[in-house]
Amino acid sequence: MRVREAGESENSTSVGGARTLRRYTLLRTAGAHGSPEQYETGWPTGTVITHRVDGGHPQRFELTDVPFGDGTYAAEPLDYL
Repeated sequence: MRVREAGESENSTSVGGARTLRRYTLLRTAGAHGSPEQYETGWPTGTVITHRVDGGHPQRFELTDVPFGDGTYAAEPLDYL
């Protein structure tokens, strides 16, 4: 599992080459219209991101390579209570 370091930019390029931009569905979240929130990033699978949910509470998600039918990938919550 890769955790993004403080100060590391999402626009950074990886040592191995260019990153692929992917859209992730944040599981166990709900946006303004009741559908799950989405997050777009070039970070690789296994990276842990922090996203603010439910009025600004930080929650960690792990990016996976599990595709959904809508073209997004699953982001699994790590801090779900």
